[in-house]
Amino acid sequence: MLLFVLLLFISNECSFGWQLGTGFLKGKRHLVKRNGARYDLSEVERCLATERDACGTGFVAETKSEGTRRVMELALRACECVEHRGACGADGRSGDGAGILTEIPFLLYAADTPGLARALETRGKDHLGCLMLFLPPEESRATIARKVIEECAEGAGFQVVAWRQTPVNPEVLGPTAKESMPKIEQVFVMRADIGSVAQKDKPWRGRVLERALYLLRRSIRGAWIRAVGSIKNEDDCYVASCSSKSVVYKAMCQSKTLRQFYQDLDDTRFQARF
Repeated sequence: MLLFVLLLFISNECSFGWQLGTGFLKGKRHLVKRNGARYDLSEVERCLATERDACGTGFVAETKSEGTRRVMELALRACECVEHRGACGADGRSGDGAGILTEIPFLLYAADTPGLARALETRGKDHLGCLMLFLPPEESRATIARKVIEECAEGAGFQVVAWRQTPVNPEVLGPTAKESMPKIEQVFVMRADIGSVAQKDKPWRGRVLERALYLLRRSIRGAWIRAVGSIKNEDDCYVASCSSKSVVYKAMCQSKTLRQFYQDLDDTRFQARF
């Protein structure tokens, strides 16, 4: 059985309260406009007809325990269905951003990343974290960024398992987006094995691992700024996601182009629960 919910946020002036079995599902008005300390329900129709300044979002999840390809296909279709909520560049192809957050497909990544495959065999995916990275397009600066990330990982108690070049197709992007496109890579980490009894008895997993990965993500930003010596270049090394559970695929493209740009998303082996 599949659970599918699509939410559409109309305006930053309006709040959209939606509960299953109530609200618009039964014809009740939950869309309201703030008027001082009160809410004016008479503005519902105006908001629905005129507001255009916010994004659309959707959620798809499998109620079964294992992931399926059906979830990814429906999620990508949901993303395409909110294309009208995004902006399009003057070139007619660049967008103001589209993306998907989904479960990490470790088996798909392991198929072309031997180091990750070995780690999955010895440790299992519960001990692994995945960082989706946007690195500087120049290889010289990208090398510095990789070194910064590896040093931060070591300082946070992790060891780098493997790097992966995320398969992309830049030709589907508009000229504006293509011109500013970064290098897109992934790095996989796990807790450093120093042979101590404490580390073997108390492995990082679940919330403990997520907390450690969050701290790692925060440390990378500061370390990069110090490495380049300027806050103006802080976004040249950007962590799109850093988790043991989820990964983010996003780009400055239109929603319908997302799966064409990220070849992972169009791979039938990519299965997920959400």
